[in-house]
Amino acid sequence: MSCTLIRSSAAQLEAISNDPDILEDMIDLADAPCIDGTDLKRTDMALDLGRSFAGLNYLLNDRALFGHTPLSFMYGGQPLTEEEYGLAPPLGHRPEVVQDIDAALKGIDQQWLTVRYDARQLDEDQIYPRDWSDDQAQRLGWLIASLQACQSFIADAAAAQQGLIVIHS
Repeated sequence: MSCTLIRSSAAQLEAISNDPDILEDMIDLADAPCIDGTDLKRTDMALDLGRSFAGLNYLLNDRALFGHTPLSFMYGGQPLTEEEYGLAPPLGHRPEVVQDIDAALKGIDQQWLTVRYDARQLDEDQIYPRDWSDDQAQRLGWLIASLQACQSFIADAAAAQQGLIVIHS
């Protein structure tokens, strides 16, 4: 399982509703290098959070899978189509929502994440990939790298007045 974020214009968000195949042209991470020895990949227009997304989402949402705040952006958003793309329909966030997500993420730092990280609890709650206790320091570093990649990617989208597409695969 993975979560991919894609920067998009408001017009592209609308166009995807009519033609989901547009997404194929927007996602090209095949040649993207991994970030800091993790399974994270980034280009200017796409960020693949690899398997870390579920743990990061869980911590950002106070141990909940879903939330109603800008920090629940990985599972929030409006479905862009009824068709599944990957494991579910793609979700979209309009540019003004990306501004809110960016502002919320700016309040999160490495210490905030470290204080909330509890490998045993992540395993007990069966948060994917369900091996958080194996190497706790490595797993925490992975989540910190994921947070920093999200912050940078979403800040770039917000600065460019772009929306965001979320794909689970």
